[in-house]
Amino acid sequence: MKLDEYRTSFAWQSALEMAPHLVRIAEQLPEGETAGLGAKLRTLAAEVPGSIASDLVTGSRSSLSSVLGAVAALEVIERVYPALDTAAARAAADSLAERVAGPNFDEREASAAPAVPAELAEAVQTATESAPSSESPAPVAVADTMAAPSEPQPSPTAPAASFGVPVVAAPAPTLAPAPSVPVSVPTEAPNVQPDSPQ
Repeated sequence: MKLDEYRTSFAWQSALEMAPHLVRIAEQLPEGETAGLGAKLRTLAAEVPGSIASDLVTGSRSSLSSVLGAVAALEVIERVYPALDTAAARAAADSLAERVAGPNFDEREASAAPAVPAELAEAVQTATESAPSSESPAPVAVADTMAAPSEPQPSPTAPAASFGVPVVAAPAPTLAPAPSVPVSVPTEAPNVQPDSPQ
């Protein structure tokens, strides 16, 4: 899996959904557990998603130990502090452990197709409706049916945009024409003698 693809995995998303539950339980623990179970839960809230992301990118399965650490910590809290509500966190941790240990660990969302601009969709729809009816519709020049853009468009030579932000090249400066300067060109070549040696 590529580095930027782990965020679409169900395991990563499940780990992120579990994290707030762990922090909430850590905050509800008695003051004497701040450095013990509370610190462990806060650490696991960041460690589990991080180790899952690492496993997804590298293809290993070392995150199972941190996920099972979260399951064990929640089980200890349920036994020592039964009044605390750990049901949501426990369900999230158990589900995540099953996913990490199972064959669908690296399963992820299907890539969404890029959205079609409304103007383009309308132009295609209009052109399709007005096309003569036959077995194969005539090709449509969509660009000709769209209105001129009101915002600057990216230059084809502009560098690729990062994080989906388009890069728009500045318009080229307009240059004033150079002033015309009269130039005199001699009609006859001057008679030049080569230097004689002394």
